Amino acid sequence: MDDCSSDIIEQARQLFMHCDTDNCGYLTRQALDRLSDRLPLTMSQLDFVFNLLDKDKNGQLTLDEFIQGFGHFLVDKAANNLVLDEEIDEQYNQIISSLDPENVLKSYEQVKHIWKYMKLANSHLLPEFEDMLRAIMKEVNTARVEYENMERMIQNKIMKQDEELHNLVEELELQVNQEKEQLKQKEELKERELKEELNNKVQEKEKLLNDLVQQFEKASSKVEELQKTRMSIAQEKEKLLQEKEDLERKLEESQEMLNECKDYIDTLQKKAREERRRRAKAAIELSEGIALERETLVRQLDMLRTINQKLVDEQEFKSQTLYAVKETSQTIDLRDFHSKSQSLDMTSAKASDTTIKDTAALPHLLRSSTDLDATNFEIADARRGSTLSNYFTPVILNDDSIREGDLENIDEAEEYEEVFNQYPGSIYTPHMRKTSQKSRAHMKDSAEVRYMPNGRRVSPDGASYMSSNADSTTNGLFAERVYKVIFVGDSGVGKSSIIRKFVSGVFDLNLPLTVAIDFHVKFMHCDGTNLYLQLWDTAGQEKFRSITRQYYRKSDGVIIVFDATNESSFLAVRSWLQSVTEETDENTVILILENKSDLIDENDDKRAVSRATIDKIVRVYKTTCFEVSAKTGQNIEEAFMVMARKLKEKEVYELQTLQNLKNDANTKKNTCCR
Repeated sequence: MDDCSSDIIEQARQLFMHCDTDNCGYLTRQALDRLSDRLPLTMSQLDFVFNLLDKDKNGQLTLDEFIQGFGHFLVDKAANNLVLDEEIDEQYNQIISSLDPENVLKSYEQVKHIWKYMKLANSHLLPEFEDMLRAIMKEVNTARVEYENMERMIQNKIMKQDEELHNLVEELELQVNQEKEQLKQKEELKERELKEELNNKVQEKEKLLNDLVQQFEKASSKVEELQKTRMSIAQEKEKLLQEKEDLERKLEESQEMLNECKDYIDTLQKKAREERRRRAKAAIELSEGIALERETLVRQLDMLRTINQKLVDEQEFKSQTLYAVKETSQTIDLRDFHSKSQSLDMTSAKASDTTIKDTAALPHLLRSSTDLDATNFEIADARRGSTLSNYFTPVILNDDSIREGDLENIDEAEEYEEVFNQYPGSIYTPHMRKTSQKSRAHMKDSAEVRYMPNGRRVSPDGASYMSSNADSTTNGLFAERVYKVIFVGDSGVGKSSIIRKFVSGVFDLNLPLTVAIDFHVKFMHCDGTNLYLQLWDTAGQEKFRSITRQYYRKSDGVIIVFDATNESSFLAVRSWLQSVTEETDENTVILILENKSDLIDENDDKRAVSRATIDKIVRVYKTTCFEVSAKTGQNIEEAFMVMARKLKEKEVYELQTLQNLKNDANTKKNTCCR
């Protein structure tokens, strides 16, 4: 009992300390409210407890008053709580037994604690809680009944399934036994058949083995023979290898000798070209001097004629005798002039005989002094190639072959003409004007002239080309420029088809291969300028390469053609470019045409060369490439228009350079004269 009282006193002290948060040693009525969270007491109950403990009625409770009064209260309360707990347990058991006759909720202590708490704290909610428990128990009982029913149904189904499975197993066993019997019979039958087959195969194998043994014996004998033959072949191989090494060594020596010969030939050709140019320059300088002196004499003659005319007018009224005297004096002057002219003719004839030898290919450059009136040179608006008649001199080739000497003459003639263009004359005589007009009239009559290898001139095929030039000829438009354009490329790439499409607007699938050289002329109107394009169609075969190279020189432009569907023709473009750059001037206009683009448009898989590879070649050689089609005419007109513009730009540049050189030369002459 003492232990219980000490515990109660300790609990009372803890409650007092809990309420005395300010440590003032006493409790007021407001401080006692803090017991509401520790004890299940209402406010009215707390007021009752405070009034009961405050015996002196001073409104304060000391620790002793609180312990004495509240200790008794706790002791009484504990005793009352024990009695109350027993009563609550009995009431709970009665209610649970009425709600749960099967004692389902007895195992749930939480339900008991909740019911007790609601009994003590919230008794007004207890009926609702009991109703809820009653509803829960009703649902639980319903669920239990359903569960039992389901369990019985499941047990029934399981029993039925077991019976069905048992029946199925029996049927399957019966079927399996039947299948086993059938398989056993089949296996026995197959086994007998296999035995028979194996016996037959064994017999066949034995026969084959005998045959193989015989063949092996034959093969062994053949192998021995082959080994003997191999030994002899090895010996022959060693001999052939030795001969090959000897031949390769000789070939290298021959190649070295050939290279030396080529270098020597190149040196001789360079020397010969320099000598020919030097001789041509000397001849032209002499011709210029003769022309200048003759021009001076002509001016003097005109002056004498003018003075003579004046004298005739003044002396008309004089007598016949004075007129005879005047005529005599005039005759003497003319004799003096003729004597000077004859001496000049003799000098020029000797000079031409000594400086121009073996130049049969240059009849249009130099003439003897006896026809100086017909050989005065014409600048022809300072354009390249002098006059139109010089461009239309036919090139005659033998039908069988072209000799190397003929090519040398062509080469030499072109070099003389190139030197002549570097030193143009300054006299434009009426005779040359008539000659130029005749050549233009000739070009009007024949818009296209083709020269075949046998030297025969052939008229153009079809009337389409003639009609295309009808406007330029009938309206009296004459070409101010003439340009020479060479077509090169492998055989079969379509050079002739492109030219034919451009010249006559016709595409022929059965166009024959070009033999040696073919020649066409096309009139064009480019940026306000009338011009003629000489289109030289060369053969692409290897045997005509030496002929083709002779036509590079003196050409204003070169067009290289390759087949868009043939990679080998594109691979040859680089060699063509190298050949052109070696044989032509650095300012020669070069254009690349990728023919047969219509086949690529139909099927891009046929393209043999990528655009990147073509663009690389174009960038390296600083040229232009067009995708054209001789069949459809795609980009052909545009390509030739670009070529014409570049040729005009090149001509302007060369004329400006020539004018600058001429001005420098005149400046030097004036300085020397001073």
